[in-house]
Amino acid sequence: MAQAVTGMSAKNFVALIAGLVALCNDRLDRQPSNRALAKAATVWPTIGDWLRGEQFPQWIDPLLKLVRAVRAHAAQGGLPPLAHLADEQRWRRRCQDEARRHIEETRTMVQAEQGRAVTRTNGSRFAEYVAGFTRIHDDGVADG
Repeated sequence: MAQAVTGMSAKNFVALIAGLVALCNDRLDRQPSNRALAKAATVWPTIGDWLRGEQFPQWIDPLLKLVRAVRAHAAQGGLPPLAHLADEQRWRRRCQDEARRHIEETRTMVQAEQGRAVTRTNGSRFAEYVAGFTRIHDDGVADG
C-alpha cells in the first residue's frame, strides 16, 4: 500500500511540473525563459534540470518563486488563474511527498547495499556453515 501511495505522489509532483512546463511552452510561447525563472527563484544552474525532471528541488521556496513567476507572467498575458499554479499548498504537499519518496528510495538502496556487503563479507563463512550443516544432516547425526 505504501508503495502505491509514494508512486502516486511522485506522479502528482511530476504532473505539476509537467503542467507548469506545458503552460510555459504551449500557452506562453516558451516564456518566461529559464534564465528569467532562475533569476526569480535565485537558483541559477538547476532550473532547466527541475523542469526536465532530472533533478528534484532541495528547497520549496525557490520552487514556489518559480511558480509565482510563471503565474505572474500568465496573468500579464491575460490568462485566467490556473488551479495548479494558484494552490501553493498543493505544491508544498507534492514536494514533501516527493521528498519522502526520495528518502525512502535512498533508504532502500542503502539497505540493499548493506545486505550485499554483508553477503560479500560473510558469504564464504555462510557457505561453510551450510555445507557443514548439510554434512551433519547427511551423516544422520541431526536425525539421531
